[in-house]
Amino acid sequence: MAESEKVVLALHSHSSNMVWDSQYAGLVRYCRPRGWKVRDCCLGCSPTAATIRRILRGENIVGIISSLGTPLPEDVHASLPIVCFDCPKEAVPPGCPHIRHDAVLTAHLAANELMSLRFHCFSFAHSPWDRYWSRDRGTAFEREIVHRGGIVHSAFTLPGVFDRRRLVPALAKWLADIPKPCGIFAANDEIARAVILAGLRLSLKIPSDMAVVGVDDDPQFCVESPSLSSVVPDWNAGAFLAAQVLDRLVRGVRMAEESMMFRPMGLMRRRSTGHGQRDIYDPSVRKAVDTIREKACSGLRAREVLGEMRGSRRYAEGVFRGLTGMSVLEAIRRVRFENAKVLLETTDKPVVLVGSSSGYQSETTFCREFKSETGLTPAAWRKKSRM
Repeated sequence: MAESEKVVLALHSHSSNMVWDSQYAGLVRYCRPRGWKVRDCCLGCSPTAATIRRILRGENIVGIISSLGTPLPEDVHASLPIVCFDCPKEAVPPGCPHIRHDAVLTAHLAANELMSLRFHCFSFAHSPWDRYWSRDRGTAFEREIVHRGGIVHSAFTLPGVFDRRRLVPALAKWLADIPKPCGIFAANDEIARAVILAGLRLSLKIPSDMAVVGVDDDPQFCVESPSLSSVVPDWNAGAFLAAQVLDRLVRGVRMAEESMMFRPMGLMRRRSTGHGQRDIYDPSVRKAVDTIREKACSGLRAREVLGEMRGSRRYAEGVFRGLTGMSVLEAIRRVRFENAKVLLETTDKPVVLVGSSSGYQSETTFCREFKSETGLTPAAWRKKSRM
C-alpha cells in the first residue's frame, strides 16, 4: 500500500445493511477528498481484543471510527485517534469524542405527529434489545408528552424476547390496557411493525383507534400494509461529522466538547398516522438527498432535483419537505455551507476559492450567506475554528 494512502477503520456490528450503507456513504463523502481510504470492518456484537488488534496490522491507519457496543482495548485507544459513533455510553473511553443521534429531536418529531391527531393517551414501546437508544428515545418522548399536557401510559418492556411469535401477543396484552384512541411511539421500525400486528390482533382500527410511529424509515418494515410513519435518522450526516471530528484529532486540534449530536432528517408520514397518500414508499426522495449531497457544490439547481422526482414540481417539493423538513433549495444550501466550513477549517484555500468550490456563484454571495448563518465572515470563522 502506498504511503500516501491512509486508512480509516470503520468498526461496526450492524445487522441492517440500509443503516450501514448510509453511514459508509457519509464516511466516504468526507474521507475520499482527503485521500483517505475507509475500511469496512463488521466485527459482530462482541469482538475480542485479539480480533481488534489483528485488523490493525499492516496498514497505514490514521484513526478509528467505532460503532461497537464494547470499548476498544486500552492500548489501541492510547495509540490511535478514536471517535465513537452512536455507541452505548459504557463503550466510550474517557475523553473520547462521541457522535450520537439526537434522541430529543427524534422524540419531538414523533410526539408532534401523534399529538396532531388530537389523542390524549400515549405510550412508548421499547426494543427487546434494551439498547441505550431505546431508553433515550423513550425518556425524551414521555417527557415531551407530559410537558404538552398528554397522558403517558406505562411503557412496553420485554427484554430478550426477539421472536415475533412471542413478542406480538405480549404487545397485544399491553395494548389492551391502554385507553383508546392512543398514540404509540416505538423504539424502531421493527418494533413498530410488531405493535401494528398486535393492534390488528385486537381488531383496532389504524390510525383511528391507534396511531404508530417508528424510527429508521426502513422499507423492510414501513411498506407493509398499513404502511408505517417513521422518523428518518440522517446517518450519512452523522458519519460525515464523525469523520470530520477524527480529522481534527489527527491534526492535533483540541475538541471543545466530547459529545456531539446529529439530527434526524425529518419524519416520513404514512397510513399509520393517517396519511394514506404517502402509502407507497417513494425512493425518489432518498435518491434526491443523495444527489444533493453529491452535486450541490457543482452548481446543482433545485429544479434539476425536482425534475427527477415523481409528479409535478409542487408535489415533489411537498414530498421532499415532508421527509426532510426543508425545501430542496434549503437542502442544497445546507450541503454547500457544510462543505465550505470543512474547507475553511482544514485547508488554506483563499475565501474566494472556498466559495466557488462549495457551489456559490460569487464571493459576495458566499460571504453574505455564511455570515447570515454564523454571525462571522468566512475569514473570521476560519480563525476562530483554529484557535
